[in-house]
Amino acid sequence: MNPNEPTFREAHRVEKQGIVGAKWWQEGLAEQTAVAVPRRTALAGMVGLATVIGGIAVIGSALAICGAAAAGDSEVEFKTVDQASLTIQRQYGWNFGAVIESLVFDGEQKTPFDRAAFGRLRNELMPVKGELRPFYWPTLFEAPTAMPKTPIEGESPTTPLSEALKPVFTTAMDVAYKRGKALANLFAKATADTAVLVDLPGPESVAMAAGMAERFEPISTFDNWPHPRGVVPAHMTLAAAAYYQPLFAKMQQRRTLGALPLFVLDRKRLSQYTDETRQFDNRYVAKLPPPDAVKKLGVKRLLYVVPGGAETTELDDLNQDFVDYEKAGIDVKMVAATDFTTGVPKVTPDEQKKLEEAGDWPPYLYGGDDASAEGFWSDYGWDAGTTAPVPAKKLAPNRHASAHKSWAPTARATAFGSSTTAPSANADGTGSMSKSAKVAMGVTAVAVAAGTGVVLGTRYGTGRTSGPRSGGRSGSFGRSTGSGSS
Repeated sequence: MNPNEPTFREAHRVEKQGIVGAKWWQEGLAEQTAVAVPRRTALAGMVGLATVIGGIAVIGSALAICGAAAAGDSEVEFKTVDQASLTIQRQYGWNFGAVIESLVFDGEQKTPFDRAAFGRLRNELMPVKGELRPFYWPTLFEAPTAMPKTPIEGESPTTPLSEALKPVFTTAMDVAYKRGKALANLFAKATADTAVLVDLPGPESVAMAAGMAERFEPISTFDNWPHPRGVVPAHMTLAAAAYYQPLFAKMQQRRTLGALPLFVLDRKRLSQYTDETRQFDNRYVAKLPPPDAVKKLGVKRLLYVVPGGAETTELDDLNQDFVDYEKAGIDVKMVAATDFTTGVPKVTPDEQKKLEEAGDWPPYLYGGDDASAEGFWSDYGWDAGTTAPVPAKKLAPNRHASAHKSWAPTARATAFGSSTTAPSANADGTGSMSKSAKVAMGVTAVAVAAGTGVVLGTRYGTGRTSGPRSGGRSGSFGRSTGSGSS
């Protein structure tokens, strides 16, 4: 070993399901750059200012921890406690611990937007039919206007999320929207016993739902908030919802009570979580209606939409749900979004002109074939619900759909259970359900004073000039090598 090279030592090892790694610190440098918070300063602020929330004390905004300089005094010993990420955000702010970091948007803002519209997202994307509202999760749409209940200086935002958001449009969203219209057209006269579940990356799921919103009743299930270091890019889903918000509001007024249920999921909800010291765990588990509730809606068949390609199975948190549906007599089938491709249908010149003016030419069709409807119903063996039987017409030889149509739910070992708890409606018509999981999801470590449980900030200390930076489970607040015990 070269004696002139800095010495690195392992400070913290993480061994959790889905996370294996270690954090290293440079001996000497960490000592030189550490900024300590005097113990008596923090303790003085705790007296009379600390309140207890959920069994953990929190500091009001009057306590200025951020930027406190070391004065030769001892530091506040801290430890880290795992808390539900969404609870942390609601209490201390959407970007708690990362107030100086920005959200990164992929795409472009194509139309003017009134930021006040963010306050209407929750209601304008709510299902019209009351029996569907218990399955609607407005969590994501509540984030833009929320402010922290207990601000911590240097850790909590001073402006709402709506100030950092903007509507975004991408090419992938445009394609998903057109595929949604093509899928909805297949069900123009379908029987009312069918529901659709779209499970694409958030922005694309929103776009496909927008394309289906005239014939289907979108039921959003986004149960998290954005964060600058979020594992799940929820801000992009919000940006997509904002882009299509005027259309959703218009279709909400136009839809009839005969509209079919459309569950909208974000396929990135279970994104890989690799570094708990640098990432904010805003993952969550999909919650679907239990079988009895689905049957009560009159649903006998469920079409599950996946991206396509190599993704030929459902995500782990849906497996038990789908198996339970099948046992209850609900026929669950899969279709790939990529099964809907551009084609040239047999239409009159006037019809083509209208499609061109609407930006829908060439249209997307199942299998890319003019026999789109007949080919779909033939492939899936379902009754189209029309007055006359649909001919068992196959797709043209040069047109085909993927093998996803042959998929069927099969029980397998996962870390998740099913949404077996019957939903209960809240005062606003939305509901709540639970789902069991064998792994921690949506959990974040916060630094708390070892003796009092007062929340000092995030463990990684983002957005601060002081704070626990060692990545360890305990230590002295403001030092990289402080003492303490877990």
